Amino acid sequence: MRRLGQGALDSPPTKNSAEVGTGEQAPQVEKKMWEQEMKGERRRIGRAARRLTRSGRYNESPTGITYISDENFVTTGERKLVLPEYKNKYYPSYNSLRSFPEGIRKCYKINVTSKTKYLIGAEFEYLPPSVVMGTAATPKSSNDSLNIFWEPYDETEVHHVHLHFAEVEKLQPNQSRQFNITTNGELCYGTLAPDYLSTTTIFCTAESLSGPGVENNFSIIKTGSSTLPPILNAYEIYEVKEFLISDTNQDDVEAITNIKSTYNIEKNWQGDPCNPQVYSWDGLNCSYHGNDPPRIISLNLSSSGLEG
Repeated sequence: MRRLGQGALDSPPTKNSAEVGTGEQAPQVEKKMWEQEMKGERRRIGRAARRLTRSGRYNESPTGITYISDENFVTTGERKLVLPEYKNKYYPSYNSLRSFPEGIRKCYKINVTSKTKYLIGAEFEYLPPSVVMGTAATPKSSNDSLNIFWEPYDETEVHHVHLHFAEVEKLQPNQSRQFNITTNGELCYGTLAPDYLSTTTIFCTAESLSGPGVENNFSIIKTGSSTLPPILNAYEIYEVKEFLISDTNQDDVEAITNIKSTYNIEKNWQGDPCNPQVYSWDGLNCSYHGNDPPRIISLNLSSSGLEG
């Protein structure tokens, strides 16, 4: 999945949101109140974080779910622990992180058993800091919608849009802020009234529109009963990348995996050996014929000190 863009809207964005007006900002006193309200949540997170060992394994209460490190599923990258001063601010799963400072192939391998069903989930979460969520953009006119546009590369693209909201004004009894959210004209989320100094994230999916010069967009539209214009604190747009290709021939995969294990080859050999083609394993040459599974046709291990 490729990130197309993101925004922290404390002032009018420039290129892709010409219809966004000036921003609103929470007073400094109210920001301190926000931080005070978060202390109770951070204490709870801190208790869970202390159960996180350096091995990366911990038990979450009250679900009883055991979380383990990713060490056995990837051979590349570097596992790091966040600094102690940040451990109580986020959930334990975010206290142990893996980065990939070298190489272009970053794959995880999960062994499965034939004819067995698995449910595998992955989460990519951006946590907007309070300095971002303490500001918000509004339309130029209080009766206008707030619109963000972006150009698709082709009409087959699918995008995931993450919108982050938090009320930054202390509303009076006779004031209200409510709005609907659409993507490419289709309703994504019904009436939303952001909570005061508390983040709400809405996820929308947008399929690209077709036609020359057509732009994708999401709109935040004021409801008829709202007395205040819509707001937006931050957003992210991701493009889904699909690989419609066959896996490498299974016999070849087993053979090359045995070679790697037998000779302790320390290469970035993870995932499918031949696919995607531009990221095939270092030292391998593969053949590709239509929709047939790719085959490994030659192997060069001279860089690993092996010849013959």
